[in-house]
Amino acid sequence: MSNRSNLNVAMLRSAPCWIALATTLAAMPAQSQDLQRLQSLLSAAAPGTWIKVNTTSFSSAFPVGSVAVPESGISDPGRVVSAWSSFTWDSNRGNLMLFGGGHYNYLGNEMYLWNSASGAWSRGSLPSFIDYNTWSVPDNSAPQSAHTYDNNVFLPANDRFLTFGGAVHAAGGSFSNFQNGAYVRTGPWVWDPNLADPNKVGGSAGSGWNSATAGGNMWTNRRPMQVGPTLGSAINGTTATRVEGGNDVIYVTADTNQSGWPLLYKYTLGNASNGGLDTIEWIGRNTYQNDGYEGAGTIDSVRNYYVRTIGAPGKSGDLLMWNLTGATSTNLATDFIVDLVNLDGSPFSLTITAGLDFDPALNQYFAWDGANGGTVYTFKAEFAGNGSLLNTWHVTTLAGTAAPHPTGNFLTGVFGKWKYVDQINAYVALDEYNGGTGDAGVWLYKPLDLTAAVPEPTTLLTMGLGGLLVLGCARARRTQRRAAELA
Repeated sequence: MSNRSNLNVAMLRSAPCWIALATTLAAMPAQSQDLQRLQSLLSAAAPGTWIKVNTTSFSSAFPVGSVAVPESGISDPGRVVSAWSSFTWDSNRGNLMLFGGGHYNYLGNEMYLWNSASGAWSRGSLPSFIDYNTWSVPDNSAPQSAHTYDNNVFLPANDRFLTFGGAVHAAGGSFSNFQNGAYVRTGPWVWDPNLADPNKVGGSAGSGWNSATAGGNMWTNRRPMQVGPTLGSAINGTTATRVEGGNDVIYVTADTNQSGWPLLYKYTLGNASNGGLDTIEWIGRNTYQNDGYEGAGTIDSVRNYYVRTIGAPGKSGDLLMWNLTGATSTNLATDFIVDLVNLDGSPFSLTITAGLDFDPALNQYFAWDGANGGTVYTFKAEFAGNGSLLNTWHVTTLAGTAAPHPTGNFLTGVFGKWKYVDQINAYVALDEYNGGTGDAGVWLYKPLDLTAAVPEPTTLLTMGLGGLLVLGCARARRTQRRAAELA
């Protein structure tokens, strides 16, 4: 029996609160994955430490020769990492998936994959030809490259990668194609990992830089399948996803005209295999308490909040939150601002370019801005005496002084290059691209439990039995998973 099957059985036997989750997991596509290598490395590491896990360089997967983007000032694939970008984690296979470039940094739209079992980088597709007159793929079979900010997600129920894009090459706007003499907005786009082939172009046959290259037909434009309001710009966007009722649901902040006042949407993907429709709902308002441009988003699954970074020097407030419980298009959630401070109460500013994710097993947030290499910031939700969320939370800085650790020091920011992977109870980070070595290191960070360092809410009982049950299940998950892996 696979590790995944063992895990599902262990959850079903261990606690009723996991029955629904285990049922959902059982219904997902069964894919080959082997996380034993990462689990072994993590088991030998102390909490709060980093582990480099790639065995080949990122540049080893670059397209070369007649299938590569022609030499120019916009032909460096390393910019897929260094230009306002994000990756996502393929939880069905144990792969890191990377798509980016965009806005006069790199025009190649190829997909990159990193395999956790081997540690090797590979290419999932070849780049499409771009018409320099229209800056789009002539046959509209694939998206342009784009800054992806925090807009790349993996959808386990559909077994697809999805990107909302961001600032596309070369105009900097949303995904679009040139059709009948006019630009038509497209996207989001989904990519089918089952069709991955390093020697095929991601779109149709003949759509590559070498017209003789076979096409993989890996991409699908989801815009014709949308029902509901039009999403705002994906520039500076953030996303987080989960499976609800067997459906892939993406929570996304989008911002019309890049105003700095993002709104929250719920995007439910239909069946990608049979042309099912996607439903879009606007579920969260913005009360203009603080502006938020670039950032990263996550779901606090213990309290059921969507949380994204908004902090900037000279501004009060680091987190913008919406309560997802009961939020609908007719009952909009209102944004809630949280200001982060150091443990001694002194000012702290979480840069808007930091990566942010939530660890439900520890009930903690972890952020990494890459400014000091291995330094990580962690904090917990804090409450008033009546059980309501406070507007000020305390941050613990975990200095990354012990080698090894990633270099960090990103040119544009971390954004979506920092993800919590619950299958291994650790964070995966992608280091800045180094042109000298041709590498962008893949790193694991083993989180440190700050239960003793950060006081628990004194009024936790007022949150209700439901909240306690979710929290208890989340904390028990790590023990259950380890037992399942040893079975």
